[in-house]
Amino acid sequence: MDFESRINAIEKSNDVAALGTPEEQQTWARLKRIEDFLAAHPDDPDLAEMREKHRLMKGVMYWRLAESFKARLWNQRRSVKELEAELKETQKRAVLVKQARVGTPLTTGGYATRVAALRARIDELHQRLADAAEKQNDFLQVLAVRELEGQKQRIETYQVQARYELAAIYDRASSAPPPKAKP
Repeated sequence: MDFESRINAIEKSNDVAALGTPEEQQTWARLKRIEDFLAAHPDDPDLAEMREKHRLMKGVMYWRLAESFKARLWNQRRSVKELEAELKETQKRAVLVKQARVGTPLTTGGYATRVAALRARIDELHQRLADAAEKQNDFLQVLAVRELEGQKQRIETYQVQARYELAAIYDRASSAPPPKAKP
C-alpha cells in the first residue's frame, strides 16, 4: 500500500489516532486494551468507576486527537508529496549513475596498455635527452678549450710585446746621454 492510499484510508475511516504522536498512539493503544478488558467483564459492578474514568480519559484523548487531525492530515499529505518528489529525483539520479557505470570501463586494462606505451616513449625521450645533453657538454668543452687556447695565444703575444717594450726602454735608457748636473 502506498502512502497516498494509506492517508486516504485514514481520512475515510476518521482514524484520529493514526496521525498522533508516538506517545499519543501509545496512550490510545493503552486505552483500547483497557476498553477490551472492560468489555470482557461487562457485568462486574466493581469496574463501574473504572468504566467512568476510562470513558472520560478516552473522550479527552479523542478530543485532543480530533482537534489536530485536519492539520496533521494536511501535513502528512504535504510530506508525502515532498517524499514523492525526492523519490523521483532519486530515481532520476539512479538512472544517471547506471548510465555512467555503463559508459565507464570496468577495468583499467585499456589504460594500462596506454600507460605502458607512453612509458616506453618517455624512456626513449629520456635516452634522447641524455644523448643530447652529452653532445652539448662535449661541444661546450671543445668551445671552452678553443676559447682558452685563443686567450693563451693572446697572452703570449702580449708577453712578447711587453718584453720588446721593456727592452726598448732599457735601450733608450742606456743610449741616452747622462743627465747634466744642475748647479
